[in-house]
Amino acid sequence: MLRDYILQNMDVCVGRSLLGRPVERRCKYSVQSLALETGVHRQTLSKVLIERGLITAEAADKPYSILLVDAEGGREAAAALKRAVQFVQLPALLNSTRPIATFLIELGLLTPLHRTSGENTRDKCGFDARELDRLLDRVHALAPEITDLPADWVTLTQCTKRARIPMRHLLQTIFQGGIKKIGRVIGESGFSALRFDIEEIRLRSP
Repeated sequence: MLRDYILQNMDVCVGRSLLGRPVERRCKYSVQSLALETGVHRQTLSKVLIERGLITAEAADKPYSILLVDAEGGREAAAALKRAVQFVQLPALLNSTRPIATFLIELGLLTPLHRTSGENTRDKCGFDARELDRLLDRVHALAPEITDLPADWVTLTQCTKRARIPMRHLLQTIFQGGIKKIGRVIGESGFSALRFDIEEIRLRSP
């Protein structure tokens, strides 16, 4: 019982001898040891851990060397941080415009790894590249490639102008599965590759 208590309440690395037996599985990291092992910045890692509920904002005032975090959750948070892409990279990675990237965040379809306060906060928040991949997979599932797209089908931006529908509302409707006549240009990915039947969009205009 003493051994289990120590493993659950102290930063003990794998391989270390504890009460006469080597540690086979790590239960806890300190923020400092996790940052050192994974090569991420301690303060930024702390913010991500708070965002994920792995440590409390109040506890974050403690020295990083004694601030403990669950090993599995901590490693996942650190891995996400290492995969992080910045807001300015989103349009290129999603093949979208900057406003579309902003609306995706507002709709909760993309979640910052941590949140900052002040001006231009989006530019300071990283996003997990794996989440971007999952989002694109959803888009591509909703809009399969079509070999012979109808000539009168239009892009997202054209939809908003011709049907007078807000981009935010259009994106929300797409992800709710509310648009049936939707496709994607062969060999292309992301939001700029999407095509729509403008007449269906007009019917759904608020």
